[in-house]
Amino acid sequence: MRALSGSRRIRAAAAAAHPAIRQEDPLSEINWALELKKIEREFDGLPPEPSPNEQRQKREVERRERQRQEAGTASFGVYFRLTLVVSLAISLVCWPYDVTCGAMVFGYLAAVVVLVVGGIWTAVATFTHQMPRRHLVALVMVLWGLALGAAQVLPRIGYSNPVAGRTTSWSCSD
Repeated sequence: MRALSGSRRIRAAAAAAHPAIRQEDPLSEINWALELKKIEREFDGLPPEPSPNEQRQKREVERRERQRQEAGTASFGVYFRLTLVVSLAISLVCWPYDVTCGAMVFGYLAAVVVLVVGGIWTAVATFTHQMPRRHLVALVMVLWGLALGAAQVLPRIGYSNPVAGRTTSWSCSD
């Protein structure tokens, strides 16, 4: 091992005794790159960078606003569907044509099928958007459509007794 000179020996002993002497202390604890970015933003007339807490609050407010808008849009769509289905159900009660035979029966049954399909479509939408009262109305419309269809189909297939004055045939005899 090589012998150290006097001054080197003193420095080595001091370094062994005090490890902080070996490493230079940082001149300051300030992150100058970050401080320079802040100064540049201020010089450019921009507001200071928002803190992580402020950013989180801003994202939360934006998320709530987006949910509120989506709920309003969904609500409009559900009310529109429900209005169409209820209007059709009322129209079928006031059907202006005689539903005895032929094309009139098939036209009426086609309208009943549209009522049932529309009721199911509305029931799915109300269930998806968690609207229980509207869902109940949509299910009532489906049941109403099934009842109207059954009143026309069941006597014609011989399952129930026909109402007096109503024909039980599908086609009109000339």
